[in-house]
Amino acid sequence: MCRTNNRIRDAPGKSVPLTSAVDDSLYRKLGDEIAGHRRQAEMTQEELGERVRLSRTSIVNIEKGRQRVALHHLYAIADALQVDLRKILPPSDDPALQASADREEWVAEIESYLEEESV
Repeated sequence: MCRTNNRIRDAPGKSVPLTSAVDDSLYRKLGDEIAGHRRQAEMTQEELGERVRLSRTSIVNIEKGRQRVALHHLYAIADALQVDLRKILPPSDDPALQASADREEWVAEIESYLEEESV
């Protein structure tokens, strides 16, 4: 198996997209969480975008799960919405997310960051 141009080649002449349905589900659920917290804060997509220095279109795409979110933007979004970053991440007990490597990486990075901040 080799990786080329965001695709995995698992057999001669065959390749599959690098992102899986599980990863897509993760980003959709992440977007749902962000949208829910934004609505709860009575903030428009435009207002959130201005606060985190992203376009309204980017916020729309993030909320729809179509745009991957950089970790530093997740911190900015949580700060703008005045919520703990862990509340934005989809629940880890969701069966659709159990196999997602992205979520495991995010959680590890976030926990490491939070430990450093509390020292």
